[in-house]
Amino acid sequence: MAGLTQRGISTSAFGLGRSFDEDLMGAIATAGDGTLAQIESPQQLADLYASELSGLASTVGSKVSLGIRAQHGAELVDVLNDLPPTTAGNLQLPNLRCGASRCAPACVCGRAAMTMPEPRTPVVAIDS
Repeated sequence: MAGLTQRGISTSAFGLGRSFDEDLMGAIATAGDGTLAQIESPQQLADLYASELSGLASTVGSKVSLGIRAQHGAELVDVLNDLPPTTAGNLQLPNLRCGASRCAPACVCGRAAMTMPEPRTPVVAIDS
């Protein structure tokens, strides 16, 4: 799947009925940067395909990542979530689609030294 997503091809997974393997299908959709959907009957496929195609047309961001860097003596110990890391050490986010809300939860665990950074003089720029 990774080779396909690198070329901009996403793979969605559709479970028909209630007895599909949600863990397996979810892993396929996640690895393929696609959608996991569950439907009750084959008659729902046309609407599901239309929704998928609409989502592709409304994609405004792909290969978006989130970077978390510790500063001022703090140490990043762990980031708890299922987002895959990028080669730069960021967290790979799903594609961003216009009108869709995305939640990328991250629990950041760290340690900080008890020393404070030196105060800095604020810089103010005034255009005349």
